[in-house]
Amino acid sequence: MKVADKRKGPDWVIKTLWILTVLAWLGFILSLFSYHFARPELVPGYAEYIQTTQEYRTEWLKDWTAILTYQLIFSAIVSLLAIIVNSRRLKRKTDKFHFNLVLLALASVSAFSYIWVEVLPLLA
Repeated sequence: MKVADKRKGPDWVIKTLWILTVLAWLGFILSLFSYHFARPELVPGYAEYIQTTQEYRTEWLKDWTAILTYQLIFSAIVSLLAIIVNSRRLKRKTDKFHFNLVLLALASVSAFSYIWVEVLPLLA
C-alpha cells in the first residue's frame, strides 16, 4: 500500500527563502563587480618596463570596499539562514538539500574573511 503525498506545495516560508536565495546570489554577483572597482589596478609588465607605474592605482578604494563588505555579509547571512531552515524542514526522502546554498555560504564567508584580514587593515 502506497501512502499518498499530502503536501499541497511550498508554503510561504519556502517561497520567502527562494526569494531571499535569489537576492543573495544577486548580491554575490554584484559583489564581484564591486570587487572589480574596489581592488587596485593591475600594472602590466610593459608599464614597469617603461617606468610608468605611477599612472596606475595601487590602493583599495574605501567606498567600493565598504559596499563589497556589506554585499558579502548579506550573502553569507541569507545563505546560512536558508541552510538552517532547509535542514530543519527536510523530513522526507524526496526532499532535496540545496548544495548551491553551501557553495554560496563558503564563497561569501571566505571572500569576507579575505577582505577582513588582508584589505581592511590596509585602509585603516
